[in-house]
Amino acid sequence: MTVLNLYTRTQLNILGRHFFINQARGFENLESVDQSIALCQQKFLGSADFLPQYGVTGLIVRMEKIVENVLESKHLREPLTIGELYDIFRRILNNFPSSSLHWINYVIPENGLLYQELSTATSTFGVSQLPRAVLSPFETERAKLEQLMAETRDVLLSNDFSVILKQSLKTVLDSMMDEFNTMFEGSAPSSIPLAKLLPPVAHASTVLLEHPTKNRFINIIGKLPQVQSFFALVYANAGGIS
Repeated sequence: MTVLNLYTRTQLNILGRHFFINQARGFENLESVDQSIALCQQKFLGSADFLPQYGVTGLIVRMEKIVENVLESKHLREPLTIGELYDIFRRILNNFPSSSLHWINYVIPENGLLYQELSTATSTFGVSQLPRAVLSPFETERAKLEQLMAETRDVLLSNDFSVILKQSLKTVLDSMMDEFNTMFEGSAPSSIPLAKLLPPVAHASTVLLEHPTKNRFINIIGKLPQVQSFFALVYANAGGIS
């Protein structure tokens, strides 16, 4: 959820920057290119579906191995404190691929043109919600899509993105732990077997995947000052990201 949320924010800010530039160049009134513009926007935003449709299988396998390594010495009857549960989650996050090169191909197609063949060119965002003059009429749809995908990949590979991803993941984890603290308030410090903790952990995963309009974790991420500053930079100038 966190990775996908940051990915779509990257997309929308890149499109916003292109819209601003093309308005400044006077392309906003060229109605003849609206259909091509809309189709390219659809395909670009449709790449957000790559993770849930294609990349998630490999990502789950990777994360399952990490969880198995972290929990290999644990037993279902072993009592844990909430602090120890937090430490387990923290160790799992710390083992999340530290290099963007290790996880980015789960999120974004290695070749933007490949996804044109895979995608149905639909998006949950809807083209009608976006500016109509995002693209220059003097660039082909194919070349523009490649450009947008390349800019997105550059942002995701940046050190700055890695920093806000780690901060966002930690913030989501801290918010989840607040719920666990409330849920088990009054329990003896060491009296919660691991087996009893698994159902609420499984339930938390469904809460994380709630619709964006109802997902409080997405709102929390969006309000982080570091996230706001980063995407202001993406909107202003992707080349300024390191």
